[in-house]
Amino acid sequence: MMSDSFSAPHFPQGFLLEDDPSAVRPIFQACPGAGMHKKSISPMNYAILILALGCAPLLPLVATGYFWYSRWKCRKVAVACGLKGREAALRLLAENGINDVPVGPANEMVGDHFDPKDRKIALSADVLDQSSAFALAVAAHEVGHALQQKDGYRWFGWWMAVAPYVHLLTFAFQVIVMALAMFFPPIIFLLVISYSLLFLMSILTLPVEYDASRRALKELDRSGLLTTPEEKSAAKTVLIAAGLTYVAKAIQDLLLAVYYALRTFRR
Repeated sequence: MMSDSFSAPHFPQGFLLEDDPSAVRPIFQACPGAGMHKKSISPMNYAILILALGCAPLLPLVATGYFWYSRWKCRKVAVACGLKGREAALRLLAENGINDVPVGPANEMVGDHFDPKDRKIALSADVLDQSSAFALAVAAHEVGHALQQKDGYRWFGWWMAVAPYVHLLTFAFQVIVMALAMFFPPIIFLLVISYSLLFLMSILTLPVEYDASRRALKELDRSGLLTTPEEKSAAKTVLIAAGLTYVAKAIQDLLLAVYYALRTFRR
C-alpha cells in the first residue's frame, strides 16, 4: 500500500523522464515537430541564393568592363573613308530615304541613343565628331533603330510602347518596397514581381538591340564605309560587347527575382 506521503521524483523544469530513469533530455528535443515552425532552407536553395547574390552584381560589371575595353581598343582603329560619326549616320539615313532625323550631341548622362518620339539621333562626343571604327559602329547602330521604326519592326514597336514606363515605375516601386520592408519585412516578396517585370523587359530589349546591330553591320558593309578586315572586325567587336551588357542585365534581373523568391517562399 502506497504511503500518502509519496512524491514523484523532481526533475528540472523543461525536461522529460524516459524509460531509462537516468535519461533526461530537453522537451524541445523530445517533442516531435518541435522547432519546425521556423522555415529552413535546403542546401540547394542556399547554394542558389549565394550564386544569385554573388553573380547578380558581378555580371553587369564584367560586361560593362569588356565594353569599355572594346571601346578603348576600337577607338584606335582608323577608318579609310575618313567620315566621322555624325557624317556616317547622316549618310546612312539619306541612303535609306530618311531625311527628317537630325543627328546631334547626346547628354553624357544618357549616352548614344535614338529617340523614337522626337525622331532624332544623339551621339556622345567620342562618336559624333570622331573618325574610328568605334564611332561608325555606334552611329550605324543608332541608325539601325531608326530603320526599325521606319520598317515597323514589331519588337521595336512593343519595346517603344512600354520602355518609357517600365524602368521608371519599377525603380520607384523598388524604393517604396525597400522603405516599407524596414517596418513590415514580409512585403519584400513584392520585389519578386518587380525584378520579374524587369527581366521580361530585358527579354523584350534583346531582339531589338540584336537587330539594330545586325542592320548596322549590314549598312556599313553595303555603303562601303568599312573596307578592311580590321575595320569590320573592330566594328563587330564593339557591337557584340555592347550587346553583352544587355544579356548581363537580363541575367541579373532573373537572378534577383530568384533570390527574392527563395527568400520569401523558402521551405
